[in-house]
Amino acid sequence: MRTDPALPIVALDISPLAERFHTGIANVTKHLARQMLDDDTVDGRFLFNRGEIARDLVEPILAMDGGEILWWLASRTFDATAPAPDPDRIAIGIYSNHKWHRRLYPTEVQIVHDITTLVTPWFHDDQNISTWQSRLLADMLSSDLIVAVSESTRADILTYYPQLAPIPCVVASLATTIDAPQALADLDAVERYVLVLGTLEPRKNLKVVFELLGENKDLLDGTRFIFAGRRGWALDTEALIRSHGLDDAVRDGRIVFTGFVSDAARDELMRHARCVLYISHYEGFGLPVLEALSVGAPVITGIGSSLPEAGGDRAVYCDVGSAASVAAALRGVLGSPASVGARERRSRQDWAARFHW
Repeated sequence: MRTDPALPIVALDISPLAERFHTGIANVTKHLARQMLDDDTVDGRFLFNRGEIARDLVEPILAMDGGEILWWLASRTFDATAPAPDPDRIAIGIYSNHKWHRRLYPTEVQIVHDITTLVTPWFHDDQNISTWQSRLLADMLSSDLIVAVSESTRADILTYYPQLAPIPCVVASLATTIDAPQALADLDAVERYVLVLGTLEPRKNLKVVFELLGENKDLLDGTRFIFAGRRGWALDTEALIRSHGLDDAVRDGRIVFTGFVSDAARDELMRHARCVLYISHYEGFGLPVLEALSVGAPVITGIGSSLPEAGGDRAVYCDVGSAASVAAALRGVLGSPASVGARERRSRQDWAARFHW
């Protein structure tokens, strides 16, 4: 650990990495922790729950795609309470999710990814709503700065929490660190597939994909549809498959469910996809859109919430509530030869490169 008293102390709470799968907020936290490890301008510290994690343990933790072992490691490597910072030094605490303690640091920053439990509660279960609503406001009120991950999220915060007006709320967009090669493989030599990203849950809107495939089965003749994402809640995929007459497509491998995949596997799937579908109803930022663009892949997404901030004018937009609209966008993208569009791929990568952690 750096102990140079000339450097400000910046402590990042990495508690979200204890999630079983590193997606969403956990994935963002992983990116921020990597930036912290490489930052020589601060005395970086890492918090888990109410304790401090040794720096030499952080890199192995970040290399994992899930964090169940973090609980085991943490219980054997830190005290019950993080040490209070030296009052004579600049010290900042950054929280990328809930705060496990408040006002430990002279300056505290709360990152807010979305407030969908308030804006779109019908996409969440009661326990999730209760947890977020019981803690988020108090966390923000105890902060000196609120960081929203998009202009859309900032607008939601200011609209739904007017009592936060005295606390500055700024936007810091997310970014991607995917290593995208300059020269991509010839996609004409790769089997055609569409990559459908998102946890299998209502907010990610995957039922529309089953609907459009049921109504446009010809799309499955020359193209596989690969659903990459862990199982969430309240989405009975088996029932949707049956109701749209897609049992044969699943049996024949035209529709594939990978479950959760590692970052490396996801990146490779995006690189070689004819198209990436990310048609979520509502997002705080929509990092998968930016990640897909960073490898040059065509992306179809929605026009709502923050998604246009992530996709800019490089994504293809549709009405995610309409299977016909999604199908029309998909046919348009798949109708372009894979060997054509090197300039478009580079343009997408250039857009993604504008975003920095």
